[in-house]
Amino acid sequence: EIGIRKALGAYRGQLALQFTGESLLTCLIASLVAGILIEVTIPFFTSITGQPMEINYISSILFLGGLGLITGILAGAFPSAYLSSAEPGLILKGKLFHHRGVGLRQSFTLFQFLASMVLISCSAIIYRQLNYVQHRDLGFQKDEVVIIPIKDRDAITGRLEELRSELLKVQGVQSVSAASNVPGRAYNQNPVFATQNPEARLAASESLIDYDYFDVMGIQLSEGRIFQRGNPADQDAFILNETAAKNLYNGSAVGKEFSWDYDEGLRKGTIIGVVKDFHYQSLHQAVQPLLFRLMPRYNYVMVKLSTTNYKKTLKYIETTWRTFDNRFDFEFSFLAEDLNQQYAGEQNMATVLGTFSAIAVTISCFGLLGIAALTFRQKTKEVSVRKVLGATQLSLMLLLIWNFTRIVLIAVFLAVPLVWWMMNRWLQNFTFRVGVDPMVFVFSGALLLLVAWTTLSYLTWTVSRVNPAESLKNE
Repeated sequence: EIGIRKALGAYRGQLALQFTGESLLTCLIASLVAGILIEVTIPFFTSITGQPMEINYISSILFLGGLGLITGILAGAFPSAYLSSAEPGLILKGKLFHHRGVGLRQSFTLFQFLASMVLISCSAIIYRQLNYVQHRDLGFQKDEVVIIPIKDRDAITGRLEELRSELLKVQGVQSVSAASNVPGRAYNQNPVFATQNPEARLAASESLIDYDYFDVMGIQLSEGRIFQRGNPADQDAFILNETAAKNLYNGSAVGKEFSWDYDEGLRKGTIIGVVKDFHYQSLHQAVQPLLFRLMPRYNYVMVKLSTTNYKKTLKYIETTWRTFDNRFDFEFSFLAEDLNQQYAGEQNMATVLGTFSAIAVTISCFGLLGIAALTFRQKTKEVSVRKVLGATQLSLMLLLIWNFTRIVLIAVFLAVPLVWWMMNRWLQNFTFRVGVDPMVFVFSGALLLLVAWTTLSYLTWTVSRVNPAESLKNE
């Protein structure tokens, strides 16, 4: 069109202004569509982050409008000025861009697929880590354990045995216990030490429990025994986890004297058992020292279920609970869900990265399609000559697609060290973690190649079937 209008006497400035205006209008429309998409996707990102998102519409309109204005001018000014200054003959013969702008187009394609490779690989590694922490053996039974916060301590703690007896009558309830702290939530810490060595103090988390705690939680005993009903001496006894025992004693800790510098004063007693280490905190950190003691300072009642009909069982549990505490609303949560909340930030990150990966791949496909259409159009005569010389359709398709395959492969190789560095730094946040599996890069790269080939398949097939007589008749 520019060539025809120049041949008919149109001025260069007039042409440049017109086509810059068209580019500007396109970018402003794109800004309007972006604003609509932002408004539509706000609920989605609010559900991911868990935080309400507020947008200043005046600032957003000014920002998107300004961005569209600047982008439109920059995107249209140079191409329109260049085209309007070219000779009409070159434009009409389609030779104007035969050798110009190839490097720039390839750079854009390379950047798009590099960004896609980084996002896809990072998302895959984050999902692998989340899958690892969700399925790792934590050292206790987290499934089918219901946590009920105690809101009226006088009503529940003083009648715990009676409450336990009533709850055990509910079909589907296997065992009941109570504790001051539960895995996945905050634990108090106080100094502890071997009574014979008060200088070697150790900060230890503490859990004040009742007799059935280890049964409900499925925590394994390493040595010694657990607390027993009918044994008054256990009121002054302690149970430690393996980490605490190893840090305080050489050899077996059972039977050793132990001191706990509690908030209400120093408590002394004998260690009667050591339980195996379990992850009562998130896998971001190593297992810390932990002590257990019989003391009715409970904050939670824990109910172990043995049924798949949770709704019916929980309804009966609520009814029973209300006969003991009818002052406050009944609340509960599943221990497994509470533990998963420790990784909510990582889960949100994985969702966001996965979403942006899909968007980036889609944009890359559109960009690749546009650039390939222009490139293949310029190669039509080359393809025709090769067909005349006997090239097969398959060889022509491979020839056309190879240049873009090479760009995708370069993007993959450039992304690997970047993702490796980024994800290794991120994984340092977890004491227990997976490694960066090289197969992640293989599958991500294969996915990008598949997407690129799928995008180019129709174009390459169409160009490879061109009739040499039609494309060469004007030469």
